Amino acid sequence: MWTINQVKARGRVCFQRNYWKAVLVALVISLIGGMQGSKAVSSVLTLCINPFVNMSTSSLDHPDEIRGPEGYAFDFDDDYNYNIGDDFGSYIEGENPFSIGNSFGNTNRWTGMALGVIVILAMLFFLVFAVVLVVSVLVDVFFKNPLFVGTQRFFIHNLTSDGMVGDMGFGFDRSYRNQVKNMFLRDLYTLGWSLLFVIPGIYKSYEYRMIPYLMAEYPQMSKEQVFYTSKYLMHGNKWRSFLFDLSFIGWWLVSIITFGIVGLFYVNPYYVSSCAALYEALKAIKGIPDFDRDINVQAETVSSEDVSEPVFSEETSETVSSEKASEPVSGSNFVMMDAPAQQDDNSTNASDQEDDNDGRII
Repeated sequence: MWTINQVKARGRVCFQRNYWKAVLVALVISLIGGMQGSKAVSSVLTLCINPFVNMSTSSLDHPDEIRGPEGYAFDFDDDYNYNIGDDFGSYIEGENPFSIGNSFGNTNRWTGMALGVIVILAMLFFLVFAVVLVVSVLVDVFFKNPLFVGTQRFFIHNLTSDGMVGDMGFGFDRSYRNQVKNMFLRDLYTLGWSLLFVIPGIYKSYEYRMIPYLMAEYPQMSKEQVFYTSKYLMHGNKWRSFLFDLSFIGWWLVSIITFGIVGLFYVNPYYVSSCAALYEALKAIKGIPDFDRDINVQAETVSSEDVSEPVFSEETSETVSSEKASEPVSGSNFVMMDAPAQQDDNSTNASDQEDDNDGRII
């Protein structure tokens, strides 16, 4: 069982051992906007919606009145008789009904122009922020998320040895498409759950918390595997992870008071290194599921019961179900991916056979 103090102590010692590189990589994380790529999406959406909300809530001081250029007010609550025929007749006689002297016609003209300008500005506003939204999402998906995976790989390696700054490019070198897809789906699902008020979004953000670390160590993991593994590692650890984050609130306040100086040179690398130590602790306690072995074990069970339902994908289940394993597998399916394979007991059987031959009566 891990404790907050142990995780923080390990993170602090490891980042201080490789101080300047850890500060540099933590600075990169701060510049790309932290962990959540969906922050940029949600912020741009907020900017797009707020002006229209403000526009709809604003109104005239007297909504039932329209004021003319000379301060004359037309109150539609009163009976106002407007004779179109008189204005038309006066127009024929040479008097323009829409002249400055005619306040109602002049007000209609200025109101129409104002509405036209507002519509044009709203369209331009929508167009600009739509472009900003698209560009922001593309940068998050194809650049920031793979770069963030690389920064997490640096801090994972920094726990056991001096991490290399070149680890930040890992997300672009190994299984780039797979990492882009999985990180994008993480951000998309988190944003979708956040639309159901705040609490579901926070819950899911903790459930998907280990996905960047898993991508940094196992870039070949499929979407089903990485999401399942993150949920498996965080199961029963979400609340303690929240308390772990809450324990840094004092440091964040100090960082704000010092205008980010303490955050840059101490708090940011300390926090990110401690998060990597948290991943290391959960991995050591619960282990990483060996999906290849799980597929084989479940396929044997499905084949023996003549059930054609796939386990992970149709191709995998059909291929494995057509072949029978030579020995049954017992015990837990969750094992470390780097655990050595068990040796067979051929030597034991051979020794038993020699004992039987020695005891035979000639």
